[in-house]
Amino acid sequence: MKNYKEDFEYDNMRKAEFLLTTMPPLCRQFYDNNKNSISYKSQVEYIYRIKKFFEYWIKEDKSLKIEHITDITSTDLLKINYFTLLSYSDYLENTGSRNNTINSYIRSVTQYLKDYGIDIERPVAKKQTEKEIVVSDVDLQKILDSVLNGTGFNKDQSYFNERTKYRDASIISLMIETNMTPLELYSLDVDDLMLSKNQIMVTRDNIDEFISINSSTSKLLSKYLEERLNYGTDVYEQALFVASKTKARGKRLNIRSFQRRIKRFAFGADLNNARDITPSSIISDSTLKV
Repeated sequence: MKNYKEDFEYDNMRKAEFLLTTMPPLCRQFYDNNKNSISYKSQVEYIYRIKKFFEYWIKEDKSLKIEHITDITSTDLLKINYFTLLSYSDYLENTGSRNNTINSYIRSVTQYLKDYGIDIERPVAKKQTEKEIVVSDVDLQKILDSVLNGTGFNKDQSYFNERTKYRDASIISLMIETNMTPLELYSLDVDDLMLSKNQIMVTRDNIDEFISINSSTSKLLSKYLEERLNYGTDVYEQALFVASKTKARGKRLNIRSFQRRIKRFAFGADLNNARDITPSSIISDSTLKV
């Protein structure tokens, strides 16, 4: 199996370097101080959050007279205070951000400022009283039924769903049964399947291992391989899960595609907590017989 995890990290490294070109030169210090302690994906997220704060700040604080965030200096940073962050927190809330998102943005900014000796109390968005998201076996089955039967979709959506239902059912079934993460699913190649033995090879912690799948999941994958022939996939394309339309037709699905599918079919299944369901919600130790 190709090491797509390394490719994914390399892509994020390039994104981080590009984002830095749109930031004040002083941001390089923060990047250099943290690049060895966090993943490139986290670096991209940190830089992006700081960038969005800077864009808000120079737009809202008219006293700054800064036209572009690349013009921000270390002296300008001294003008940021608790009320600046509180206003930004209110802005994020008013634009529809959830509390966890608000807190992560504010935390990134305060960590950044701390690198310059600016220690500001962090305003914290009030935590919502939330129960742990638990997806029952019944709800998991409803999600799979939504994929296979097209429940919860209009006529056009059902048409497109019918063309890719075995791919999406295979993805969700593997996630439920084997606890595969979106990255692991993304990394799978056709050659990793051993359907005659109901097995599939997965790379975990840089080690290739065969894991067993039940006969129902194996049948879904067999039907998907037939369905995949209609995706315009090049005969040399080894990616198991590929896109069926757009410019990426016949190419490996990106990681976010796996994440979006969970939510899409959770809504299709008309689950009360569909908005909060993520891949992490349905990856569990219990196996659902599909």
